[in-house]
Amino acid sequence: VLSEISKNIFKLCFAVMSLFFFYRDGQTILNQVSKALEMVIGPRIHHYLDTISETTRAVVLSEISKNIFKLCFAVMSLFFFYR
Repeated sequence: VLSEISKNIFKLCFAVMSLFFFYRDGQTILNQVSKALEMVIGPRIHHYLDTISETTRAVVLSEISKNIFKLCFAVMSLFFFYR
């Protein structure tokens, strides 16, 4: 049990550390990847990156709205069924 807990704590720390660096240096990383892919694919890479950006934004917003709905439903069920 302790090894599972420590493994999950390590995964959480790695994810938080990765998110920090992506948040801090995200624009630089995007520019470097864009330039590298433009050399390989050509100028049409900008359309691909825009599509990826829009898709990612849609997924994140849908996850947030889904979880808000689940929270509201859980609060309502607790309020109505567990008085």
